[in-house]
Amino acid sequence: MPAFNPTDSQLIADLRALHKASPKLVRSSTHAAPAAPEMQIESWKMNEFKYYQVPSPFPTLARGLFSIELPSSDGAAKKKYRIVARGYDKFFNIGEVPWTTWAALEAHTKPPYALTLKSNGCIILIAALTPTKLLVTSKHSLGPVPGQEESHAQVGERWLRKHLTDAGKTVEGLAHTLWEKNWTAVAELCDDEFEEHVLPYPAEKSGLHLHGLNNSSASFGTQPPDTVAAFAREWGLIETLSTTLPTIAAVREFTDDVARTGTWRGEAVEGFVVRTTVAEPPDTAESGKPGRSPYVPGTAFFFKIKFDEPYMMYRDWREITKAILSAKHGEEPRIPRAKMKRPETRMYTRWVEGEIKRDRSQFDLYLKGKGIIKTRERFLEWMKTEEGKKAQKRVNMEDEKEGKTDFGKTVIMPVAIPGCGKTAVSVALAHLFGFVHTQSDDVHAKKAGPAFIRNVTNLLKDHDIVIADKNNHLIQHRQALRDATRSMRPRVRLLALNWALDRPAATIHRICADRILARGEYHQTLRADGPAGAHEEVLWQFIRGAEPLSAGEADAVIEMDIEETLEDAVARAAGEIERVLGLPKPSREKMGEALALARAYKPEARKGDKKGEAKKEKAPSAPRFFGILAEVDLERALAPTLEGEGKAVPKQAKELWEHLKKESRLARRPHITLVHSKSLPEELPLWERCNTLHGLEAPPLFKFRLGHLVANERIMAAAVEDIDVDLQDDEDGQVGREFAATLGKEVRDRLHITVGTRSSDVNPVEAKALVEEWRKGRHGDSVVEVPIQDFLLTSEFKSLPCLDPAAMPPIPLPSLKDKGNPLHSARERELYESVLEAEQQAVQRKTGIDIVSARLVGYLLLYPIGRSNNRFVDEVAACSEKEGGFINNIYALGQLCVEHIVCLFLRHRQRASAPSEQLSKSAFDRVRREIQIHLRQSPRNHDDAKMQALLRDDYRCIISGKLDIECVMESLVSIPQGEYTTTTECCHIFPESLGFFDCQKEKYVAPVWTVMDMFGYGSIQEELTSNHIHRLENILTLSQDLHSVFDMLLLWFEAIEDQPHSYYVRVAEPFVPAPPFPEKVQFVGKHDLPLPSPKYLAIHAACCRLAHMSGAAEYAEKIYREEKTLDVLAADGKSAPVLYFLLQHLVEPR
Repeated sequence: MPAFNPTDSQLIADLRALHKASPKLVRSSTHAAPAAPEMQIESWKMNEFKYYQVPSPFPTLARGLFSIELPSSDGAAKKKYRIVARGYDKFFNIGEVPWTTWAALEAHTKPPYALTLKSNGCIILIAALTPTKLLVTSKHSLGPVPGQEESHAQVGERWLRKHLTDAGKTVEGLAHTLWEKNWTAVAELCDDEFEEHVLPYPAEKSGLHLHGLNNSSASFGTQPPDTVAAFAREWGLIETLSTTLPTIAAVREFTDDVARTGTWRGEAVEGFVVRTTVAEPPDTAESGKPGRSPYVPGTAFFFKIKFDEPYMMYRDWREITKAILSAKHGEEPRIPRAKMKRPETRMYTRWVEGEIKRDRSQFDLYLKGKGIIKTRERFLEWMKTEEGKKAQKRVNMEDEKEGKTDFGKTVIMPVAIPGCGKTAVSVALAHLFGFVHTQSDDVHAKKAGPAFIRNVTNLLKDHDIVIADKNNHLIQHRQALRDATRSMRPRVRLLALNWALDRPAATIHRICADRILARGEYHQTLRADGPAGAHEEVLWQFIRGAEPLSAGEADAVIEMDIEETLEDAVARAAGEIERVLGLPKPSREKMGEALALARAYKPEARKGDKKGEAKKEKAPSAPRFFGILAEVDLERALAPTLEGEGKAVPKQAKELWEHLKKESRLARRPHITLVHSKSLPEELPLWERCNTLHGLEAPPLFKFRLGHLVANERIMAAAVEDIDVDLQDDEDGQVGREFAATLGKEVRDRLHITVGTRSSDVNPVEAKALVEEWRKGRHGDSVVEVPIQDFLLTSEFKSLPCLDPAAMPPIPLPSLKDKGNPLHSARERELYESVLEAEQQAVQRKTGIDIVSARLVGYLLLYPIGRSNNRFVDEVAACSEKEGGFINNIYALGQLCVEHIVCLFLRHRQRASAPSEQLSKSAFDRVRREIQIHLRQSPRNHDDAKMQALLRDDYRCIISGKLDIECVMESLVSIPQGEYTTTTECCHIFPESLGFFDCQKEKYVAPVWTVMDMFGYGSIQEELTSNHIHRLENILTLSQDLHSVFDMLLLWFEAIEDQPHSYYVRVAEPFVPAPPFPEKVQFVGKHDLPLPSPKYLAIHAACCRLAHMSGAAEYAEKIYREEKTLDVLAADGKSAPVLYFLLQHLVEPR
């Protein structure tokens, strides 16, 4: 028996302690050993991203580590452990980290250098559990995996038994040898019948390729290739080819030669693993020098040399074929444009589409990983035929027709959102080709937009190629670069690196959010602040607001793929840059160095950090509900079920579906709710299990099936069936498996995706009751169902904010034929028809401000702010009589309404400074006396307004009910047990600036009252003139945060019918209130002081809703965000909206 090793035991103890302190850094899962179920094996998995960190946060760099707790014989309190199986230490590609550049390897390693063929399969570890029993594992798992016919570990064990039998050996004999040596045999499972990879393996080469014999110990020790080869021959395993070289220079020369031919000793080669030893550092080495190895001198050290081509192209072919096969009947396959640049790939795509149409049965097993290599080989053989050669000639001619334009300089312009990897790719390209790289996030000027443009143009004076590293996700960003370089000589090419958002929004969000979380603090502005952090909501804003790159916006486009690894993304970008700019191909070392720099990149400064201040940890916001964010485009996914001739779809379902599409009522973030905070405490056990999943570093993916569409006249939902955890063999899924197993029938029966609601008045939660009743068979004739055929999804578990139905996306104007259209008079309907035409023209031209303006006019016709709409209807009609034409005048009228209705209430300014008369007991006594003498007299100024409102509102925020902290400090009120305090502010419903009319503000204030008069509110001007703006009917007491969102049109009050001074509290995205947050409030005043005016609140609420429905709120927000670009307004007027919206706010304090 291997002697007890205190060092090994301490390593496992250290891992346990680290897991307890930082569960996201180190995870463990426990499995019963298949050969001895009474023995519990613990598998250890480190956060992959942290392997790149120096110094390492881990006590070991092992990948694949399995341990067992030893029985205590002496009653000692300290637990003891044995390492049962151990994989290799994490090793890296050339240049992937600073210590694997050729120069660093030369300095910090010593001969010999043993090169073993890089096998193309799955790692299998084989070790002795006891002197007679074996443990066979994949990298992080063992035994069966639910939902899989056979796991990697099971297939590995099956092959091991076959090899032993063929060699006349036994399991017991191998176990005894590994036990005595304390070795872990490391092999590669290569079996195309089970799972195909890139390289093909014929029958005689299928099985376990042995390439390592590691010491099952804390420190990394491994046997030389000769010993490994002899062991493989003795026990019937397949040998791994190897060779030994004396120097790093010889290694480099040898691998360069093999890369040119692609074969070695008659076999196709994807790369080599080089095994060597860490040398003593040279006397000149400094401890902090980047190239110095983090490994202890004398220990084993591996690095790899990987050949990218043609294997990257082969992977593209595989993904393209899967996309074509996965596309539903009648829909176009989702093939990322990034994969279609190579002429061979375009040829393959056309060929495989033809093959699928000719005989789809030959691809029956493709999606299960079978037939991939055979399909590729058939295509390569076809390319050699006359037909293939002609096709290749046609593709080459197409490339030539693209034409070339003479350019002297180039700006490389990413088009991306956060988390795509644009900066990492930019850093790598700058190193590869010597480009100069400027980053918008490094600009700290007040007006960062124009400062960034100046940086780009200044760099172009001295450099031929500049990387303009910014998201550039909006047309105006890209136009600013075009305008700034248009007149430069020599001509400047705009070369776009385009990360197209061509996948379901939830998929894009998951990929990018995971990357933001992985990079942690290494960004100037957007840092992850926890699994449900604010960065996720910021990311949703980018996804919603991104404007796709159009033809003509760039002179050349490199299509990137958002799902690709950094290595693949850099290779793709570099390859296309070589082609477009005619630059030489970088060496593998250069490529590796570039990847290492990109991974190690840290910004020099971060926005928002103040020198000398310690970082304040921000507590993550509490989730409102837990669910699964469905990675699906509902319209594309459900169209094959609901549309097309000959479909037996109930009329009611078809009509609702068409309505949901036409009115943009399909769910923007389709999701499955598992449990909501409103169901607490009844469902506390389920909530706690969800919270456990939420706390994992990588919450599991779930797989499920959409079974039926269920609909009534108000709402449509997709019932969810067969939900389970989607586990890969090498993932720690024990918690996920347990979670899925404990989802009871009651929970499973309510699971659904809300497809859409007929109108904003329909609460999406109605879908839950609809599906539950449908499953019980208790629905009436008003409910219809449509079966969905074979629709499987895999999606991510999430903690989610409340997706309030009031938070509406910009909605196109409804048709006159719509049942809910409230217009009845012939005149109004005729005018509305013309407004619809104005909207359509703006949509076709993609003119954002005109779309918003037309929609706002349309919605004001449909849902007028006031009881009387006659004046506004007259204004719309007058648009046909004014110069410029009806359409342009509608846009002008809409802009007037945006400016003086939406922007009237949309206030982005600093809060008023502290009142000149501080809140104190004496100040409040004065106010009380004045109230008694001059009952209901309006406050004279902001200070009086705040104090009177606090008296009226019982010293509390009228929404949260929290007490004003200054009043508590002045002993004006005591804190009852269990209550909380906050800082409150005096919130004006109509802005304070309206009350004071002077010549400076005349151009701003006068049109506001004109517009109000247009809707029958002419009397409001007199009510709010001068000091009357501070009347209590116009004042709310709100906490600072709620005041801000009220001013941003993200919070408003809607009156509850027949309940005086009672309101629904409505919120809109991206505001997510922290629980508990009331759905309703009732205003009750003290001291007989007047309550907030229902009329004023109704106007504010109507403006909020109309602003969100028309898109005016989002558009105005975007304009405010782009304020810093004001000094680079385009000469052709494209930037006029920025100026337009800013000028009218110059009179207001900001």
